[in-house]
Amino acid sequence: MCCLWNAAVLIGSGTNMNADDFQLGNGRVTYWDLERIDPGRPLGAQCGDLKEDLVQVLYGDVTLDVGWYPSFAADGRFKVVVVKDCDWQRPVFARHCTSIKELVVAVAEAARVASSHA
Repeated sequence: MCCLWNAAVLIGSGTNMNADDFQLGNGRVTYWDLERIDPGRPLGAQCGDLKEDLVQVLYGDVTLDVGWYPSFAADGRFKVVVVKDCDWQRPVFARHCTSIKELVVAVAEAARVASSHA
């Protein structure tokens, strides 16, 4: 339930998204570019900041990755993946999201998967 609570707080906050707003478990954030996104504004209005490389969190040899596809497209969507041993062709987890609320939930689920495969 914490994930949904975090999503509600984040969406209503009017502030940009920080790594602390997400449940990442024991992962090590190596790249975070979601701070440019304001959850209080429509995603389509922020397409200049929505790109393929938004987040990367490492769990040993397991990577949690978040991107927006296609980059800079107002009608795109987030893709959350977890890969082991750099095998991007066969992710152990993959979800598409069209909202911040869905993204927060998917990242929390991906973090649990990543931790279990590390």
